[in-house]
Formats: sequence, C-alpha cells, structure tokens
Amino acid sequence: MGWALGDFPGVHDIVEYESRLNYVLPKYDIAAVCAYDLTQFGASCRNGHLADTSQVIVGKVLQENPFYVPPTNFLAELRGGNATVATVADVE
Repeated sequence: MGWALGDFPGVHDIVEYESRLNYVLPKYDIAAVCAYDLTQFGASCRNGHLADTSQVIVGKVLQENPFYVPPTNFLAELRGGNATVATVADVE
C-alpha cells in the first residue's frame, strides 16, 4: 500500500474506499489483503485503517478486529465530521 503515500488523484479517499469494499467483498469467494508497512505509515493512519477492516493479521494470526466499525457507521462518521479516524492525507 506504499503507493497510497503518493500524490495521486483520489488517494486521499483511501480510507473511505477501503470501508466501501466491505459492501462488495462478501459477495465474492475471494480474500483481499491490504498490507501496510508501519515504518512508512504513521500510527494515526494505521488507526484509521484498522477501524474499517473486519479482520486483521497480527503476528501471523488472522483474527476478528475488535475495533471494526461497519461501513454504514464508518462512512457516516467520516461525512459528519465526527470521525476519529485519520486518512492518508494526515501522514506527513
């Protein structure tokens, strides 16, 4: 996901995009993995992405994410300005 640190059209909406994937991916028999190098992405960005992901891999173990926010709620928080999640634009 290092490309998300670049200055590309739409890249600042990556958190919203990933949240919306939660509507689409369950319709298919596939697995999708977004790999973030934590040395490139700051903690605030990681926390934003953690909220929009239903499962996480921690220490090579796939597990349910206790911080997951369903996309309907997540997107409402982003639009309402009450979101406590960060976007890639917040990373310096």
